[in-house]
Formats: sequence, structure tokens, C-alpha cells
Amino acid sequence: MHIAFARKRTLGSWLIRLATWSRWSHCAVLDGDHVIDATFALGVARRRMTDWASEYPDHCVLHVPVPAEQAAKEWLRQQVGKAYDWSAVLGFIARADWADDESWFCSEMVEAAIRAGGRHRVRADVSRVTPELVWTITPDPVVLTEAHV
Repeated sequence: MHIAFARKRTLGSWLIRLATWSRWSHCAVLDGDHVIDATFALGVARRRMTDWASEYPDHCVLHVPVPAEQAAKEWLRQQVGKAYDWSAVLGFIARADWADDESWFCSEMVEAAIRAGGRHRVRADVSRVTPELVWTITPDPVVLTEAHV
């Protein structure tokens, strides 16, 4: 499965990277020439990769092996239209589990999709997963594309 990692040149992106000690503030899953991601403004959405890349000029795409990639993508498509998971983000800050299966934040959704595809990479609840953790637990990542990084 192809996972895109990104950052913007905005205060919000910088604050997320600072709080999570990360190079990245956002991640998404590629679905053909589209991406599926979860953002503050859109919730879970499927949009063209070209539109996404113009919003996130600094990005990198990695391949993450998943046993049942089609199952993972079908699960992801079922999430489109769900809300952004503000409660899990606040729970992350408060160190509480306020995750909700009817809403997602970006890295939580990406790791849940990887699990839906048959690969369990973290022992903890996926609501504790940051873009940095998704990035670092990918062994020997194969970088497929990089832009402005």
C-alpha cells in the first residue's frame, strides 16, 4: 500500500510536527490517482492526488507491504464521509482513549487501514499513532516519490 506523508508551510503543520517530534504533520493512503485522508476541514475524503499534492507541496510516498491491500482500500473507501476525530486528538493530548470508530484523524486512519489489510504494526490502540510513528515503524521504506522535501 502506498502511504503519503506531508507537511505544509503553516503554523498548524509546524505545531503538529513540534508536538509529535515529527518530520511530517499529515499522512494519507493512495488509491489509484486519488488519496484518502482525514483533515480538519473535510473529515475523511477521497480526492485527486494532484489536488492533494498542491495543498501539501512537501510530501513523500512510501510503500508499506500489506497482505490484503484490496481489503484495506475497501475499508478505507467505507470511511469516506466520516468526520474528523477531534475527540481522539484531544484524548491524545489528555492521555485518554476518546477514539470513535465513526471519526478519524489522519495517522489513526492510516494505521487502521493497514490493520484492515492484515498487518498489525503497533500494540497500542491506533488512536495513539502519529504520522511520525507510521513513518518510523516502516522497516526499510521504499521511497516512491518525493516533492520539495
